[in-house]
Amino acid sequence: MRMWSYYADGHRGLCFGFDRNGRNANRFPLLKLDYLSSYPPIKIYSMKFLELTNILVTTKSDSWSHEKEWRVLSRRDQNQYVRVPEETLKEIVFGLRCGELMTESIRNWNNRRANLLKLFQIKKMDRSFNLELVPA
Repeated sequence: MRMWSYYADGHRGLCFGFDRNGRNANRFPLLKLDYLSSYPPIKIYSMKFLELTNILVTTKSDSWSHEKEWRVLSRRDQNQYVRVPEETLKEIVFGLRCGELMTESIRNWNNRRANLLKLFQIKKMDRSFNLELVPA
C-alpha cells in the first residue's frame, strides 16, 4: 500500500491489474525487479547493450523490496503510450483519495465493455492506520 504514496499522486490515482499469463501477455513483457543490498557488477565494455539496460532498469535497493515491482520496458519516445492488449487488463483499483469524477468515468466506461473488469477501492479501516482493498 505504500506504493500509493510514492507513485499514485498521494493515493489520488489508479492501479491497473493485468493478467500476466493471458494469450497476448507476451506482447508487453514484464520485467521483475531485483532488490539488492549493493550495486550489481557491471562490465560496461564487455556487456551487450540489452544486458546492461536490463540490469540498470531492473535493480533497486533492497530497502524497496516491499514493492514487489514489475516494469514494462518500451523503446518508444517518452511522450508516447505503451499499447497493452485490452484482454490482459483484469482490474482497476481506485486510490484512497481518487476523485468522484475519475471513479464515475471509469465505472461508466467499464459498464460499456463486453468483459467487465473487477473494480476495487482502497479504504481506511475504522479505528486503525491500516488500509484495505474492497470491491468498488
